[in-house]
Amino acid sequence: MSDHTNETLPLPTPLTGWFRKKPVVIEAMQFVGGYESASAIQAWANQRGALIVYHTAYDSLAIPKLKGHMQATQGDWIICGVKGEFYPCKPDIFAATYEPANADAEQARELSGGEQPGTAGPAQEERES
Repeated sequence: MSDHTNETLPLPTPLTGWFRKKPVVIEAMQFVGGYESASAIQAWANQRGALIVYHTAYDSLAIPKLKGHMQATQGDWIICGVKGEFYPCKPDIFAATYEPANADAEQARELSGGEQPGTAGPAQEERES
């Protein structure tokens, strides 16, 4: 006979309550549809080491994730998250979650090496020279 009992250990109590997103500055570009908008987003993502694919037949973007991809359609915002990850966000969710960070723009530029979303920063300009 075993000395073990069938006693179960108590589970930790899950945290409950209200939580607020931490104020962080993110980069985002809106996909307005079409080749020109897709190309600008692809160049921006490529500068950060990400590959976003434009599907002309569906006028949509495929954003690779660990398991498959996420699709962005016209009007969606493409966000570069705090860890450099890319993901789409529907316009209504984006409007409810984010606001322009003009007051924080200088800090954001410093963190990104002087780059603006969709533009080549100093490091990109040096590589092109």
